[in-house]
Amino acid sequence: MSKLVLDQKDFMSIINELDDYLNTSSRRYGVAGSGSSSQDSNISEILNPMIENGEEILNELKSAIYNSDLYSDMTTSERATLQQEIDNLTNQQLVELSMNFNMSYYLQNNITSEIDIDLVMSCGAVAVGIVAIRDLFYNTIGAGSITSMIGALKHIGRRYLGWFGVAAMIYEFANCMYDRT
Repeated sequence: MSKLVLDQKDFMSIINELDDYLNTSSRRYGVAGSGSSSQDSNISEILNPMIENGEEILNELKSAIYNSDLYSDMTTSERATLQQEIDNLTNQQLVELSMNFNMSYYLQNNITSEIDIDLVMSCGAVAVGIVAIRDLFYNTIGAGSITSMIGALKHIGRRYLGWFGVAAMIYEFANCMYDRT
């Protein structure tokens, strides 16, 4: 799974570009996040590498899930329900999956500066689900449970954030983690 992780410099480049856009947008249009289609399009373009990364992560997870004994033991109805829940993530949800997966990897592998778990939990209040995704990453690396993977994907699949909500989530979480205020 580590092959799916964005290079931290690329990740931070996306954060910086998003920061610049949000600051410029709020100065130009007043309150950022009015949800205009041009703002959504700009945010989507900035976050495109994370959409692609989220698709790669999702495909790997689905492959593990759909080739598991747990999936084989499900009824046709259970399989259909599961597929409906995890096969149809929106681009915004793919960005959220990418962000949580990458941050979990950086933290687990001490790629970030000395960050303690209390800080992660505090900043995680901005990005609800980081603990579930962290567990997903740890379990996947350690050949962990298919049930954990399914649970984490369902958690993300239930959330809906528009483009501005996703951008704000990433921006606030990164600012908190990296003390970029």
